[in-house]
Amino acid sequence: MALGASTDLLREAHEAALDEIRHADTCWAFARTLGLNVEAGAFPFAESIRLDVTLAELAVATVRDGCITETLGALLLAAAAHAAPQGEVRRALEQIAEEEARHAVFSYRVVAWALARGGGPVRVAIRDAVTSARLAPDLHELALRAGVDIAILRNALEQGIAKVLQPAAAALLAA
Repeated sequence: MALGASTDLLREAHEAALDEIRHADTCWAFARTLGLNVEAGAFPFAESIRLDVTLAELAVATVRDGCITETLGALLLAAAAHAAPQGEVRRALEQIAEEEARHAVFSYRVVAWALARGGGPVRVAIRDAVTSARLAPDLHELALRAGVDIAILRNALEQGIAKVLQPAAAALLAA
């Protein structure tokens, strides 16, 4: 809002935040069925949160946390859902994967908006974020909790990087 985002982008950011709360509730419910006593607690912030970010900082954070993490999350959750042996787990993963995919698309729109507003400095920051991105999430926990072979998730990760993330990043930076 402080950077002049449209009400459409602001609305979608809030809708995505509500989706994430629902994802947490779903995961906690599954944990409770496994006998774990889990609930929301204080968020472990190590330092204060800055609200006065620049357009380039917003774009970099969105590339990292949205374009990359949400895209890979959606692809990995979809692969886990497809292979999950339990129907309830499969349906939950499918729902979360669909919403994460929507968040990824939203993230690309935010970055495109930032590029259009910020020009060269934002483009350089985005290029640096894309080239230095960490593309190796921990697949073990998802494989364990979804009851799927980790090889399925490794394959989904490799395919997602090659067929989705790399072309999307190239298209974004070429715009």
